[in-house]
Amino acid sequence: MNPEVSFVGNQSDGFGLDFQPIKKYILTCANDGLINVYDYNTLNTKTVQPFYKVQYKSPVNDISPTNDPNLILACADNGYILIFDFRIKSNEPAQQTLGQQVPVNTVALNTFTGLFASGSDNGKIKVWDLKKFHEPQHIINAHKEAIIRLNFSPNDASILASASNNRFINVYDLNKIGEELDAIDLSDGPSELIFSHGGHTQPVTDFNWNHHKKLKMFIGSTSEDNTLQFWQLKSELLDETNTIPTSNTDVE
Repeated sequence: MNPEVSFVGNQSDGFGLDFQPIKKYILTCANDGLINVYDYNTLNTKTVQPFYKVQYKSPVNDISPTNDPNLILACADNGYILIFDFRIKSNEPAQQTLGQQVPVNTVALNTFTGLFASGSDNGKIKVWDLKKFHEPQHIINAHKEAIIRLNFSPNDASILASASNNRFINVYDLNKIGEELDAIDLSDGPSELIFSHGGHTQPVTDFNWNHHKKLKMFIGSTSEDNTLQFWQLKSELLDETNTIPTSNTDVE
């Protein structure tokens, strides 16, 4: 099968791929530190060259748009979170901050609020405000192993999910930040945790939310044993009056 269009210019293993929906750009990043951005508004040729290219000094693990169409987010093996501005022609980021002392593997934008989250090799999630980029707004001790993917729900501004090398996918309600927990609940995880999916028997490789509002808590996930799972959280998990267990009985 031959591709209709090829986006050329990547020279190494690609770790990150995303879309900028406002201007219709494709964003890519790779192990050699190369970031490429393509315009797919007019696809009248078989090959498309990047209109924006950056060569960063460390492997770039993930890339994401922001609510500002001129800015993109990226994260790197050297622990830095980066902001690049299309209007500035430089290999240096417009802004950067040390996200962790270990590799930062994933970044995810909350399109409702403009906040973003980062996930690292040490299992921590940090929630950031682009306007206050020097320090995180909140930290979640999410997993005991490396976080490989983060995704905010496209249907609910407060819901974030994370996948880890320990084969679990966790779902958090950021409205629960700061809630007090008793000793029993504290042993289950942080206050934001509302569900932990342990259906995979091998490390998770990727996951994403369904975008249809009638199935807004529906998730698809894959793992290293080449299995694909579809699962849906019960709506009661978002009811703050309920006690939230974290077992697979909460999957419909």
